[in-house]
Amino acid sequence: NSIDYRVGYEYRHAFGKRWTLLTGADVVGRQGFGSVKSNTSFDIVTTGTNTNSIGLGPFLGIQINLSNKIALFTETAFYYSYAWSHRKVNSKNFSELNIDRSNGTEYKGEFILPTSIYFVFSF
Repeated sequence: NSIDYRVGYEYRHAFGKRWTLLTGADVVGRQGFGSVKSNTSFDIVTTGTNTNSIGLGPFLGIQINLSNKIALFTETAFYYSYAWSHRKVNSKNFSELNIDRSNGTEYKGEFILPTSIYFVFSF
């Protein structure tokens, strides 16, 4: 299970009668939670993993206004993010197998291709 979020600022540059260029910046994040329970004839082992990330970056999009109320747009972005995770293993019968530790950190850049076209209907 995970929760993703994105918050940002957008500026619209109108050009022509129907076209709009969208530029701005976003702050992005993700919180993920996972758990696996293994039941064998010897032991019951539960493994839980929590992952988190936060990042930011610019985006660029283009929109065509088909009418005053209907438009289509797409956008691309580049995000640089920092991620960290935590793993906990709990063995019911063999306590020496129990682990509660941080799995490390990761820095990464991610380019988001404009693979979706969004349909916009304004009220």
